[in-house]
Amino acid sequence: MLIQTEPESNPVALFFEELPKEQAHQINYKDFVESLNYIYDSLLEPWTFVAVLDLDRLEILYANENCLQLFGEGGKSSASQYLPFAFLRPESKPLFKQAISQFQNMVQGVPPKHRRLLKTQLVGLRLKPLSGKPWVSFATLLPLSARADGTPKVVLMINQNISHLYNAHFVWLRQSCTSTSQYNAGFHSRTGEVFNHDILSKRELEILKLLARGLNSQCIASELAISVNTVSNHRKNMMDRVGVGDTSALLQIAQWCDLI
Repeated sequence: MLIQTEPESNPVALFFEELPKEQAHQINYKDFVESLNYIYDSLLEPWTFVAVLDLDRLEILYANENCLQLFGEGGKSSASQYLPFAFLRPESKPLFKQAISQFQNMVQGVPPKHRRLLKTQLVGLRLKPLSGKPWVSFATLLPLSARADGTPKVVLMINQNISHLYNAHFVWLRQSCTSTSQYNAGFHSRTGEVFNHDILSKRELEILKLLARGLNSQCIASELAISVNTVSNHRKNMMDRVGVGDTSALLQIAQWCDLI
């Protein structure tokens, strides 16, 4: 079952509005996350886990039962805090730091009144579950509380395993605003670039939407008045940038990112 990341009434944004900044670490995140199960009905699936992450301390303030079953309590530093680095494979630890830093930079470009509505995908971190099986993370970050400047301090992280789809060794971020398409931004660790546009170009998105309709390259070329070779090149470039090896995987990740 797909993770639904944007219900009609966004309870995460409402929670953000109601949470006083000084209470960020006093709130019962367990009750809050469990309340989301009525809306995000895949949170309890075995391939999904939820954590609440403090971006200042880089600590996990709450991890749901799925997370603890998958990764154990080896990263536990106190009664209520976990270190996210304990869940990461060694090669992903510097990428995690880099991605979180760039996430903060991307948010700075968004007007404060829109920051509570941001939704960010963090894709490609490699985790180490107790089972030893591969785990490549597709995480959706939603702000729960903010610093004085309006940037997110605590985020909800909804995480699922895409090891069956993802074959790259880089990470990327995609930022979007649930109320407007004006504030798209992204980061790609392969280039180290932060960009103020979507991860796919307008032409690529046109082709992607036609692929999602089941059209083949010849039909897409005819529809857009371009060559079949151009369609193939765009498809290859999209798969390469997103980190997947086939069109089905590209379409699945695009759907989770609300691109189609």
